[in-house]
Amino acid sequence: MQAAERGITIAHLHARDTLARPTYKKGVYARIISGIREKCSSLVLCVSCSGRMDGRFDRRVEVLELNGDLKPDMA
Repeated sequence: MQAAERGITIAHLHARDTLARPTYKKGVYARIISGIREKCSSLVLCVSCSGRMDGRFDRRVEVLELNGDLKPDMA
């Protein structure tokens, strides 16, 4: 969290699957967000809802179904 130590207050996230391909899967985002919140809970997290890999709206916004500390602050 060197960037947070240097003063950033927001991070924009793009998730990748185990093969390093862009993904919309909320489970992948949950692991990323959990790890970040564990180290820097005050950081504002913005997730990508890009339609680059899948243009279907319900898939693009799947990450917004996360709850509690795993729910992103922005999208």
